[in-house]
Amino acid sequence: MYKFRPISERMDRLHKRVRDRVIQTDSERAMIMTESYKKYGNAVPAIRLPKALYDICANMTLRVEDEDVLVCNMAKNFCGTAVNPNYSGIGWIPYQIRSGAWTLREDGLYHNPDTEEIRMTMAPEDYEAFCSIEEFWKGKTFTDIANSWTPDGYDELARLRCTHAVPGPFFVHLPAGHMTP
Repeated sequence: MYKFRPISERMDRLHKRVRDRVIQTDSERAMIMTESYKKYGNAVPAIRLPKALYDICANMTLRVEDEDVLVCNMAKNFCGTAVNPNYSGIGWIPYQIRSGAWTLREDGLYHNPDTEEIRMTMAPEDYEAFCSIEEFWKGKTFTDIANSWTPDGYDELARLRCTHAVPGPFFVHLPAGHMTP
């Protein structure tokens, strides 16, 4: 039988770092994408989306960690996450902060409830940045576009749970040509 060798010190450090992470959502990507959409908003999607991707690649913070072999990041913080506002607006976290479900703590960050398994945070300046672009994205997201062409009576069908594709972000994933329960 194969005998595994002991884990290296580097892998042990990386494992602990990822295991103990707190996911921080930042607004950098959303702000870059918003500026790009303001600049190229009248272009057809086949032009607008690649321009937005270029702007993100050209302007986003690139983090290089000490022990990285591959360099790539979705957000500016380690194990951070970003929001693509063209998909469904400013995301769900600002609404959680507004409702009081997330609280500002002594470290200066908003935190999700301790009862949730995955620990997440957002800086107040990122919350303010998301709030500043909220109006711009109303009516312009993929979700808004998809919801605008839902057929008459579809809300009732979704309410009855006859399909998994309900109005909102997940409606975009509806298979073409038929409805999948």
